[in-house]
Amino acid sequence: TTMPASTTTTTLPSGTSAAAQIAFPPNGATSDTHIIVRGTYVAGVTQVSVNGTPATLTANKWRVDVNLAVGTNTLRMDATVNGVSHTGLATVTIDRFATDTAIKRGPGDWPG
Repeated sequence: TTMPASTTTTTLPSGTSAAAQIAFPPNGATSDTHIIVRGTYVAGVTQVSVNGTPATLTANKWRVDVNLAVGTNTLRMDATVNGVSHTGLATVTIDRFATDTAIKRGPGDWPG
């Protein structure tokens, strides 16, 4: 269960344009032990990884299964663009709680 909290931070070093981006997940919270991180990339990108785990690249989309530790997890996407390695092109923060009921929820109605 993933709950959005705020926007994704994307940092684009000079010359990289929007070469690769994280599309999912948004910043949020979960009790899951891992999460599938997905995104997009453009021509010139030959490798994408999140926290050092290589992603599978297919038809301008990438995905990778990343383990989550209890606590705050910063998911950092790195990419090789036109032969140059770039670190921290985008980051997402996921707070992992030990149980679903331990997730701190904001005010308002929640389904379930």
